[in-house]
Amino acid sequence: MSLVAGGTASTALVLAGQSERARSAYCYSETSLTSEQEQVSLPPEIIDGVGDDEVVRAAKRAAMAEDLCGALWRAGVFSETGTSANPDLAICEADDGVLAALPKFDGVTDSRLCEEMGLLALVR
Repeated sequence: MSLVAGGTASTALVLAGQSERARSAYCYSETSLTSEQEQVSLPPEIIDGVGDDEVVRAAKRAAMAEDLCGALWRAGVFSETGTSANPDLAICEADDGVLAALPKFDGVTDSRLCEEMGLLALVR
């Protein structure tokens, strides 16, 4: 697993080309696009998905982003004390293909959370 330190999402998006954006996801520490974040790289076989249609590739990207970002949460990356947590994550996609994994609480659906963030919910 490759991790690249965050920064702001807008900065990272300007620097990366379309194919690079499709190969990564941002894991957020809170339900806010301005919260602390870490960038994870998705494996090429998930992105390329030889023989997969667009819907299957999107579902695989979402599932991998959820797995990788969930691992960061369980490892305590987003905890000030280093303790682990395992929140449910909404996987959303920006218009330019960048994925965002945001923690969701209180039974909020992926669709609702993503919509509130101005993003699209991905089916997993």
